[in-house]
Amino acid sequence: MKNRLILLFTLMASLLTGCQSQKPGAESATGLPPQPTPVLAATADLSCLDGKTSVPARVVRVIDGDTIDVQINGVTETVRYLAVDTPEMHARNPNLGREAADYNRALVEDAIVELVKDISDRDEFGRLLRFVKVDGVLINYELIRQGHATAFIREPDVMCAAPFQAAMLAAYRERLGIWQDIPFDSGTASLCPQGCANPPVGCAIKGNVNRLKDKIYHLPDTADYPDVEMDPDKGELWFCTIEEAIANGWRPPRAE
Repeated sequence: MKNRLILLFTLMASLLTGCQSQKPGAESATGLPPQPTPVLAATADLSCLDGKTSVPARVVRVIDGDTIDVQINGVTETVRYLAVDTPEMHARNPNLGREAADYNRALVEDAIVELVKDISDRDEFGRLLRFVKVDGVLINYELIRQGHATAFIREPDVMCAAPFQAAMLAAYRERLGIWQDIPFDSGTASLCPQGCANPPVGCAIKGNVNRLKDKIYHLPDTADYPDVEMDPDKGELWFCTIEEAIANGWRPPRAE
């Protein structure tokens, strides 16, 4: 009997200790428990940055999925990530923007980063336009590859356009992040693998080129679709599937 009581007390003490050790974690911006450190893609061909000069900086604030504040030689600057675009946190559906911000925070918060310039120095808001690396990992690329951003290629900053667009296509094919819910797919494949000036029947995706030469595709069931005019002389093309549009360098419109 005595031995049974000792065993019972030991078991109860063990259970109480286990309960006390499971402290609740801090919530993320999405209101959910923080996720594990992201698994980084390791197979990207990022030779586009080979030989480019980098400037060290310390991250002092993560603003959203593609914007941070850093200190460079004691001066605080806002950095807008080059060639990527994450969903806005004030969009009608803010969850994707919050998830992108959480992912970015997990990668760069309080880190020493390397900033690499392409051609442009600043945007119209005075923010530095830079590629951002941490321990050799290119954060801009990771955001796209893990489905938290689209490639946002705008001239003249195009030196990493090819791997970024390939990363977006891979994330789409794997239905990661922003690509989890696909609103439209005609199911008509291989009729316009390079895009068509005159679309075959069933190929209704409009590949538009705006005044800034951004390539943006528009799906038939979206509100602005009827207003998008097509002009083959501007390089605008029709596509049969979203995959074909992405593979040829088009991206979806920004979520509002």
